[in-house]
Amino acid sequence: MPFTIATHVGTNIARQHNIRDKRITDKESHIDPNGIHEVWLGADLTEREAYHKIFDTAVSEYNMKQKRNDRKIADYYEKIKSDKQKHTAYEMIVSVGNMDERIPEEVGYEILKEFANGWIDKNPNMIMFGCYYHADEQGVPHIHIDYIPVGTEFRKGLSKQVSSTQALKEMGFVSDGCNNTAQTKWIHSENARLEEICNDHGIEVYHPMTGREHQEKEQYILERQIEKLEAEISELEETRQTKIRDTLSVLDSLENQKSELEDEITELKHDKQVAKNELDEIAPRINKIISDFDEEMPTASKILPLPEKKETASDYRARVIPIINKAIDKIISKSRSWHRTMIDLVKENKALKEKVGSIPEKDEKIKALTDENMNLTKDYEDLCQIYGRQTLREKLAEYREKRRLESEKRREKTSVTERLSEAQKQADQNKNNSRTVKRTGQER
Repeated sequence: MPFTIATHVGTNIARQHNIRDKRITDKESHIDPNGIHEVWLGADLTEREAYHKIFDTAVSEYNMKQKRNDRKIADYYEKIKSDKQKHTAYEMIVSVGNMDERIPEEVGYEILKEFANGWIDKNPNMIMFGCYYHADEQGVPHIHIDYIPVGTEFRKGLSKQVSSTQALKEMGFVSDGCNNTAQTKWIHSENARLEEICNDHGIEVYHPMTGREHQEKEQYILERQIEKLEAEISELEETRQTKIRDTLSVLDSLENQKSELEDEITELKHDKQVAKNELDEIAPRINKIISDFDEEMPTASKILPLPEKKETASDYRARVIPIINKAIDKIISKSRSWHRTMIDLVKENKALKEKVGSIPEKDEKIKALTDENMNLTKDYEDLCQIYGRQTLREKLAEYREKRRLESEKRREKTSVTERLSEAQKQADQNKNNSRTVKRTGQER
């Protein structure tokens, strides 16, 4: 598969971006703070530092020849910087592949490293002062090569000067008109060098807009687009099927919940009515106990006979004491019976109150389940509008049948496992029994 390459040249150099100054890169969302970025060939100078390194000797020699101070150059960098016809430096951004067509990163690394290493030999007049590898951005890995075009064959002025035209001329690139400039020739040359390195690493290079290759590329792009669309359609269909399966599961659960809810509501209503009836019965029963207690409680006038004529006090006391004792025993027995009954009624009353008191909680639960039922019913109706009521019903029947068969398989598997386990236990037991019999025989 062929890949594109790029050697883009410009004059806007963002050194703080290139060296990954956090004050700058923290504001650039397309940069991964944990990504890879490197400085290559020890090339990491500012433009001013590079100018001093390249031109200080030439400036010194020039100034020594000047008899007038106003013709001396105080700062060559500032002189070029203030010249509207010139640029202080240039930058070439080099990459292989693009966002849609990426080569293995380790291969790209070797290609770009080899390209950077050959820069000085291939471009002796393009003095590199910065070389940065960036694999931490959203695009493909690339390098920034910052350079200053330097010419040396001058009759006037400095022996070394900033001049793109002279630098290219000394390197053998001369313009043949507006459409075939020295700059264009040099960039094509660098492209060819990069393509050769790519070929050496087994990477085929494609050049856009070149007749048949362009048609092949367009065909390839269309095929990629078709594959992407087919993948998206497949993903959408899978999502649709997943949604249908989820819907069937929800419908099955909904109907089960609805059935359980109706049973629970019926049971709650019955329990509520029974509790109320039992609670209504307790009050009359308590009142009857109190009434019976009042009616059956013996009084002195009811149990004590009148004294007989000429009966002495001691005789009367001897006659009534057994009657009083009998009455006391009866009162105690009745009191115990009533007390036990009252205790049972109090307990029953308390239990009924708790049962009645739990009814509001169950009412809340009924309300919550009813609301949930309404929401699920609405979702069900919406899905029926999308997929069709009959289709969902058929799918639901298939889903339940599938679950039933899976459940039977699990039960069969469990049954077989249990039988095997039981058989193994029996075999182990028989083996132990055989060992016991053998050991007993030996002892005899």
